[in-house]
This record gives sequence, C-alpha cells and structure tokens, in this order.
Amino acid sequence: MAKLILFILILLLSFLLPEENYGQNTTVEISGGTLNRIIQKIGVLSDGGVATVYITPGGLRSKSCIPVGSIKCPNISRPMPGFGYSIPIGACTKRDGSLVLGPGEPVPWQWWITNSRLNVSSGAMTFTATVTTHIGNTWKTITKTVGASVRFDAGDNRLKVDIGDFRVSLGAGGVLDVAKLFQVMFPIVPQQISVPMPDGTTKIVTGRVANANAEYQTDTLKVNFNVAF
Repeated sequence: MAKLILFILILLLSFLLPEENYGQNTTVEISGGTLNRIIQKIGVLSDGGVATVYITPGGLRSKSCIPVGSIKCPNISRPMPGFGYSIPIGACTKRDGSLVLGPGEPVPWQWWITNSRLNVSSGAMTFTATVTTHIGNTWKTITKTVGASVRFDAGDNRLKVDIGDFRVSLGAGGVLDVAKLFQVMFPIVPQQISVPMPDGTTKIVTGRVANANAEYQTDTLKVNFNVAF
C-alpha cells in the first residue's frame, strides 16, 4: 500500500514531499514558505490600456455607455490625438432616456500587483497583496488582506486555493478582480497500482482521491485526502 503516495506526487508541481501514510487516508503538510514560493512563481502582474469616457451635456461623465461605432471626420489632414481620423460614439443611458454621445479625452490606465502572499495561522488562512493603479494623472496604492481557503473539486480532480473578494476600481478602466488572478489550482491524477496476487499474477487497481479537507495550523497547511479504489 506504500504506493498510495503516488496519488499526490503531482501535487504542487513537485514542491512537496508528502508524508508516509499506509492506508486509505493520505496527508500532506505544506509549509507557508512552500505556498509562497508557488505564489512568487506567478510574479508581478500588470496590465494597462486607454479607456474611452463619454461626456454628457453639462460636462458629467457617463458610466453607462456602450460603444456603438464611430464618425469619420472629413477634411482633416492629420490624426487627432487618441482618436485618429474617427471619433468613437457611444449609446448612453440616462434616467429620462438615452443619448448618443461623443467621447472626452482618452484616459490611460495601468495597474500592478506586488507583494502577494498567503498567510497560514491556527484555524485560518489569508491572502495579502498590494495593488498600485495609475489612472489618468492619479496614482493610488492599496494593500489589502482577505480570507482564503483550500478545497478539493471532485468534478475535475483539482485542489484549489480560493481567495476572498478582492476587487479594486480602475475608474474608466473597469474593475480589477485580484482574487480571480490568484486562484491557484493543482491537478490530482488517478493512479494505477500493480498489486501482486498470491497465485503469482498481478492485478491492476485504479485509485483516486474521493474527497479532501484542509486544516490550517501555524505556518502550515495540512490537507487530508481520502483515497478510494
């Protein structure tokens, strides 16, 4: 039965050394340092672009606009900054109806996620990261800590790290969902074990993880697997 350990060798992409457990239950202990080496492999995440903000009469910026096309500007000899030779237009919703509006100045935006890490304590796990945003001429830095948990998804045989709600507004650039970017998943592949029989033949037994539960200890994540045949 010692070959049961093969069920979890793929776990954490060879970062882990599972402990011996001779039976239908297999346990893995993952240190906080190991978890964060995996998070560090993701590296610094970043993205950016230019957002179009439509200006309603009175100078107010509308957030409920849908781009519907563009208007080609005749008789211009050079492209307009941010727009080229055409002006985009949007259908914008107001309380008393809708309008088709032109844009204001394009708004450049960019974000970076740094210093991300998982913290395991007795009875709980959390995720911390720093988000820096640059929207137009405005810079902001936010450091936030949210809850995190580990679960086994039997439907696709994966161990998943779920991050709590961690969203940051990008203004005209939309919303950055940090939790979605850091949802780490580890496949657990069913294994075939050759079992020698008393008559000298060999029987092939296929085993798989039926379920798993996580225990959070000080700087250690302990995952208990129930292996079924």
